[in-house]
Amino acid sequence: MVPERNSEQRGRTVKQKISMLFILAAAGLWGSTGIFIRALTGYGMTSMQVMAGKAVFGLITVILFLLTKDRSLFRIQIRDLGWFALNGIISVFFYTVCYIKTIQLSGMAIAAVLLYTSPIFVVFLSILVFKEKLTIIKCVSLGLAFIGCVLVSGIGGGRSSLSSISLVLGLCSGFGYALYSIFTRILVKKYHSLTIVLYSSLFTALAAVCAIDVPGIFAVYKEFPQAAAVHMLVGICTNAVPNILYTCALMHIEASRASMLASVELVVAALLGFLVLHESLSAAAVTGIVFMIMMIILLSKCEK
Repeated sequence: MVPERNSEQRGRTVKQKISMLFILAAAGLWGSTGIFIRALTGYGMTSMQVMAGKAVFGLITVILFLLTKDRSLFRIQIRDLGWFALNGIISVFFYTVCYIKTIQLSGMAIAAVLLYTSPIFVVFLSILVFKEKLTIIKCVSLGLAFIGCVLVSGIGGGRSSLSSISLVLGLCSGFGYALYSIFTRILVKKYHSLTIVLYSSLFTALAAVCAIDVPGIFAVYKEFPQAAAVHMLVGICTNAVPNILYTCALMHIEASRASMLASVELVVAALLGFLVLHESLSAAAVTGIVFMIMMIILLSKCEK
């Protein structure tokens, strides 16, 4: 019995390590979003139009993949549509709108830090909903993640200003982002990760299309045909693929740990900005990246 128990424990540990890699890969892909947004807004699109196209192309990608892989994954119980709607609209669409508005009011730095208050919300929601334990390692990791995000974003360097409405919208974006981990963790007990991504993306895309000027997107495509290809890439690379990776990971890892690991997205965004867009990378940002690496190492030692 003991060897069997040890083998089962090793199997769980391996799955958790793989899940951590999935989350880090997802964070890396999410972190590349800024490059695509920079390109598409350069063609004349608004941020909301970029995000709507991202949602639609991501949805199309998942649908095409399921049509070739396993059509049975389209099946769900009607009574669960509410959970998918909550995940797609109250979580993803809501946090995206709040995040974009915060950027417009206070800039990327403050918006990014307020978005990454999400692990704090996830930790406490997970305690309430999933009865997860609040360990010392989680508390220290949470502190490292938040301080790292603050340093990487550049807050404190006098580059951004925070108003009361920005604070509220930014915290709402963090809360909405946190709900994705909670709703997905509930759904993953019953549905395949691809099914969850499919129907959550469906509701996100429907909400986004209703909120934007759709003809304006096609006008940009007509003037700049290459914009359609870029829009398709942003849907595949920063929506469909990372969402699938993150959702798969939630099958084997706690929502609180997953959320903290996903905050590495900000580090990836900063590094890509430095390497690709030739943006500056301050000493504080480098220190923040070190903090985030320490957080990853610490969480890798934390068993479920």
